[in-house]
Amino acid sequence: MFVEPRTNKESNQKRADIYFTDKTVLGRHVHYYTDDTIGHPLCKTYISDEVKDLTAQHTILELEKTKARKYRDFILKAKSHPAVIAGARIVNYKTIAMTSLGEMGDDAVKFFNGCFSFLKKRLCKEARIAPRPDGLGVKDVVSRARFRYRILVQFALARGNAAIANSVGF
Repeated sequence: MFVEPRTNKESNQKRADIYFTDKTVLGRHVHYYTDDTIGHPLCKTYISDEVKDLTAQHTILELEKTKARKYRDFILKAKSHPAVIAGARIVNYKTIAMTSLGEMGDDAVKFFNGCFSFLKKRLCKEARIAPRPDGLGVKDVVSRARFRYRILVQFALARGNAAIANSVGF
């Protein structure tokens, strides 16, 4: 897996924030690309639409729409690669859209659930070969990983919100 750092604001940086290849599918490689974005639903841009319908996820939908427009050509080019056309490669792109309040878009939820599903499958294969030295079952390991992920995301959002608050003088 590769996580790409932001390097130069001036240059074209249309590339995945997270990219990895799953080579476990027999005969095919699955290439996963994500572009991650976080919006603040209480800012001027989104607040009026958020207040109209609190369950509509307006901020998430706008972020996903913006990223889809921005990366349309990149994804079309990747999906027109000869290996994809021949069926030897699959390209899977997701926009990981979240709000600063912790809300996640549908693609983000699907992506993270897929990651934990992949972890569970891998751990099941390993468990058939030999038991874990710590004695934990597959279900326990996956539950702990999911819990740890949620905590890390919550703290990252809290740090980001604190930085925003500090920058405006709170």
